[in-house]
Amino acid sequence: MQTRIDKYLENLNKIVALDDQTDYKNLSIDDLLEVLYQNAVLKNKLANENNQLIQEVIKPLELKKELLKEEREKIEEFILILQTGYESKDNGMLFRLYQILLHDALSKNNLNQIIKCLYYCSYYDFLIQSMHPRKYRTSSFNLIEKYKDSYDLLSVEGKSYFLRCYGNQTLMEDYSLTKFKEILDFIKLKKETEPNEKIPYDAYIVATEKNICNGLEIIRSYTDQGIEVPTELKEGIYEVASHLYKNLDSIAKTSLPIRQVYLYSYYAACFHNNKITVDDFLDKLDSLTKIDESYSLAEKSTCIIKMNSVYILYYMKYKVKDKSTLKKDLKDRIEMILSFVKTIKASEYTRNMNSDLISFIQIASKFYPYEDLEPLLIQATAKRHTPTAIHSQSVAELCRIVLEYMLDTNPEFFLGILDNYSLSEILLHREDLMKLIYRMGMIHDIGKYYCIPYISINYRKLEDAEFEAIKFHPILGYDMLNGNFPDALCDAVLYHHVWHDNTKGYPLDYKHTNNLPLIDILSACDTIDAAVDFLGRSYVMSKTFSQLLVEFNEFKGTRYSKEIVEALNSEVLRAKIESYLKNRRKQIVYQAFILE
Repeated sequence: MQTRIDKYLENLNKIVALDDQTDYKNLSIDDLLEVLYQNAVLKNKLANENNQLIQEVIKPLELKKELLKEEREKIEEFILILQTGYESKDNGMLFRLYQILLHDALSKNNLNQIIKCLYYCSYYDFLIQSMHPRKYRTSSFNLIEKYKDSYDLLSVEGKSYFLRCYGNQTLMEDYSLTKFKEILDFIKLKKETEPNEKIPYDAYIVATEKNICNGLEIIRSYTDQGIEVPTELKEGIYEVASHLYKNLDSIAKTSLPIRQVYLYSYYAACFHNNKITVDDFLDKLDSLTKIDESYSLAEKSTCIIKMNSVYILYYMKYKVKDKSTLKKDLKDRIEMILSFVKTIKASEYTRNMNSDLISFIQIASKFYPYEDLEPLLIQATAKRHTPTAIHSQSVAELCRIVLEYMLDTNPEFFLGILDNYSLSEILLHREDLMKLIYRMGMIHDIGKYYCIPYISINYRKLEDAEFEAIKFHPILGYDMLNGNFPDALCDAVLYHHVWHDNTKGYPLDYKHTNNLPLIDILSACDTIDAAVDFLGRSYVMSKTFSQLLVEFNEFKGTRYSKEIVEALNSEVLRAKIESYLKNRRKQIVYQAFILE
């Protein structure tokens, strides 16, 4: 087992090193593509080897109810290498490994080990979904409730993991005053209200600080709905936030989020309890956006992305009177965030950075017109994950090629799209439709922003939990755009993985759209680009367009529109697509890596 694990980790480090390679500036387009291709070939070889290795390690262990001492120790060593503090090299694999350890602990009725493994199983399951809005999260932190009566029987380490797991329930559920009170009451009942030698301070913070954020969200939600905020909620948040504020030196010694987060929580609690004015609060927040050159990248990210986002949020809700001035008022802060995002390499992103950036985009969507918000989203995605940016632009250009051909040869196919267009309206708005479908291609995968920490895994087959998380990206993208973007763009994001006949794909339970002909083109072009891409999807070999046409004809009228497949079979359109793939797509790749 050890030999296989060592080889797996060696291959993993080689793949990460290849992904981090960024010194392409002096290469010609042909040289760059050759380097990227050779890297992809190597990653594909390493991925196939790792897929085999990990199955040989894990499958026999999953078939057993109990592990030998040596087997458990090997798994724990493997875990320690994959774990890096509150980040990890492989969330999906850690989730699977801890599931094995949990089953073993349950079979042996080892209470402390059960609590530890339950925490980590829930934690890594949560990380796989950590960018998802709460209503879509399915992690199992709440399973800890079963062991509440066993708390006093736990060791010091067991209590620490219990508190972390118990406090993290607020990450999974809609914000609830009941849950807020329940967790704080339990901590007080067990007299774990102070940092002490028995309970590590970071475990205490997880159980309490999460509740501060929970409570602040409840307050803001009540405010939005015009509901009076309960005094006990405001005072409860202030009590806990004040306690953490007084113990900032202790917090600074933990591996948890940066002290600016706790300062913000304290200042927000003061504001909501009328101890400082909104102007004083905004001044405090502004001071937290300032960075020092000695700050780590994570600290800089917290200051620039998170604190500016929080400033924008409170400025919008509690300060500004004229919403029409918001964009102008906040222009410098938004530009600061975007400029900072452009400096971060994909491999440098942490879970908190992703979460903060998502929060910023969601806040900005409340006042940015979609014409301005759309390029903002695209720019952020391009810097966050180059393969997704390349894929989106490539799909957009393929869509334009196919639409142009279809408008020339079969304009009747589009009858009823948009505002129930007639044939004359379709022909009249030809150029507008060309622009629209390009935008649909550019924006269709925007929901993957929530999944980027997992879709970067190109060195092994996705775990089931990872694939289930990624399947949510159409819904997540739709929720991000809905209400701010035109229906056609929202449809593109929501439906691009649904089969033409609506029998398979995901999601299947949404309303009918009259923009199906445009979605049909988008879905086909999405498949084409994904299938021919080997550079960004090196875990699977690419196909030629000729090979792909066989599959299109096999699924004609089911997965793909009959009219679209017939168009793809035509010599004229086929030649245009193959020319694009041979020439233009290479330029898109080159621009993404060289010109940025």
